[in-house]
Amino acid sequence: MRKPPMDPHVFKGRRKSVLKNMKAGSVFVLWGQKPVLRNSDVHHPFRQDSDFYYLTGLEESDSILVLEKKASGETREIIFVQKKDPLLETWEGFLFGPDLAKEAFIFEEAYENSKFDEHFRSIYIQCTSLYLQMSNPSCRLDNGFLESLNKYKRNRRLYGGALPDLIDLNTLLNPLRMIKSEHEIILFKEICQISAEAHNVLLEKVRPGMNERELHGLFIYEIMKRGAEREAYGGIFAAGANATTLHYIFNDQVCEDGDLVLVDAGGERKGLCADITRTFPVNGTFTNLQKQVYEEVLKIQNNMINLSVEGSSMEDIHKQSVEQLTGLMVELKLLSGSVKENIEQMTYKKYYPHGLSHYLGMDVHDVGPAKKPDEPLLQLKTGMVITIEPGIYIPKDDDRAPKELRGLGIRIEDDILIQGQTPVNLTIAAIKEY
Repeated sequence: MRKPPMDPHVFKGRRKSVLKNMKAGSVFVLWGQKPVLRNSDVHHPFRQDSDFYYLTGLEESDSILVLEKKASGETREIIFVQKKDPLLETWEGFLFGPDLAKEAFIFEEAYENSKFDEHFRSIYIQCTSLYLQMSNPSCRLDNGFLESLNKYKRNRRLYGGALPDLIDLNTLLNPLRMIKSEHEIILFKEICQISAEAHNVLLEKVRPGMNERELHGLFIYEIMKRGAEREAYGGIFAAGANATTLHYIFNDQVCEDGDLVLVDAGGERKGLCADITRTFPVNGTFTNLQKQVYEEVLKIQNNMINLSVEGSSMEDIHKQSVEQLTGLMVELKLLSGSVKENIEQMTYKKYYPHGLSHYLGMDVHDVGPAKKPDEPLLQLKTGMVITIEPGIYIPKDDDRAPKELRGLGIRIEDDILIQGQTPVNLTIAAIKEY
């Protein structure tokens, strides 16, 4: 029998936290990921829905989690999974089935997923609030469930019952996922170290004439041999002017002598992601002008890391990065006029079009707060993990730039744990001072 990826009590504790915050008389329903067809009868490698994994640890497709909190406060935790099927397991591998899933993941009740409809009907009839995954783009509200929901609604009306309130379940989950537990911080440090060491191997091995895909393949090899399960996202391995494309995906060009190469890549392990960017010379040596720009971006990044403390906000830190990077653009004569004028006119966006940071966790762009436009900025809190990634990107055809800088893209990114007034750089082991 396959074992859960971690102590199942970790997931049990998370479910209890959700149940504690649910309204009395409510039901919480969350679908796991379905297989995604690649072509013909071949599927993409399976990766569980992050919310579902966070609460269950189960990495099987077509599973459903139901949490119920009755009006009395009594709770139930139910998992619906694929049935044991020896023929299917011959082709695709081990399945837990209800009995083993109940035992291995510490559930009170477990059933075959084909039984979901009949069990859910009896639960739904009594609830006054229904939590569903509505804001997540991977939402699993398929037509069959919606048809069943409409049928249940009709039954309730017949007996004079009010329809339940529909609530986005991420209002419960996001605040939990944003603050990392001690257990998660330990895992974060592991995957960040793994990813940092892989970046260092690329720095050592890169040579003129190598193809970007060689770097990509080498990175995957290095993280996996150290214990990562997969890439956290499709890595960016961009040599020369390719680095000015923010989400460059081709990774198929030759690394030329004299170019810089930008590597934005991280591993994933036990549901947590690393996200590191390093930029370094293909031949091992910067030109004087490349070095000048690189060191300025590095200095700005270190300044922004130092601002990443409890009580600050990502928006305010981003504004500081804009001011300092715009100053660099003016110094390089990429922009004319004052720093203030260029910020007001947003001309800096030509060379710095992205944000400074994002939350990091089970997703590389992890969940954040549901903030309305008129609400104050969310302050960073101890236990949050964010990225700090300033960059400058000079288009190849930019005739304002010195010829030596045209087609130059530089980004430096680290993963920062908010810890009071002392930020912790989880990816400091990835070399960035050359």
